[in-house]
This record gives sequence, structure tokens and C-alpha cells, in this order.
Amino acid sequence: MLNLFKKLFKKDDTPEYDYTGCEALIIEITLESLTELELGTEDEREYIFDMEKRLTKLMPEGTIFDGHGFGEGECELFFYGKSADEMFGAARTTLKKCRFQHIEITLQYGMPDDPATTDITFTL
Repeated sequence: MLNLFKKLFKKDDTPEYDYTGCEALIIEITLESLTELELGTEDEREYIFDMEKRLTKLMPEGTIFDGHGFGEGECELFFYGKSADEMFGAARTTLKKCRFQHIEITLQYGMPDDPATTDITFTL
């Protein structure tokens, strides 16, 4: 019985991504339609999911898309890689063409728990 339990709940062998030395591109999108849960409409979420795929394909080699978060009328996209500037450079044109009117960009130089980390935040 224990072996069956281990097989059912076995952690996959996919290696964990090592974020050491990474920088981040954080994209915060203000959604246009507020729903009851402030998660945006299905159309808005589908648009963002499609944009995620396009952005991921444009990113420099070694960049990891670490997911998104919806809530409070916003969506955040998280990319980690060797250079925040290069990631933003790859994403800039797509983001400028985005249908959403307010997009805030954070370029994070270092990891969040490192006291030497600096951020630059601006609106497109």
C-alpha cells in the first residue's frame, strides 16, 4: 500500500530552476473590466494567456516564465533570466501593441531577498 501511495504522489524528476544570479522582468497589467472577483473577463484572461505565449517565445535564451497572478483588477507576469534589460528589450514592442492602456514594468536587478538588489519601475 505504501508503494502505491509513493507512486501516486511521486514528485516528478523535473529539475528545479536555479534562480541564483537572476534578474526579473515583472509586468503589471491593469485590467479594463472589473468582475466580481476582480479577475478580469474571460476575454481579457485569454488575451493575456496568448500574450504570455508570444512573450515567452521572444525572450532571450535561458529566460524562465514563472507564471502569472490575477487579482484586484490586475494581472502580473513574472520572467526571470540573466538580464532584466534584455528581457524588457525583447518584450517592449509586444507590450506597446497590447490592448491594455496601463502597463507598469519593474526591472529587478538581483533577487528579492538580496539587500543589494535594485528595482526600476515605470509605466509604458
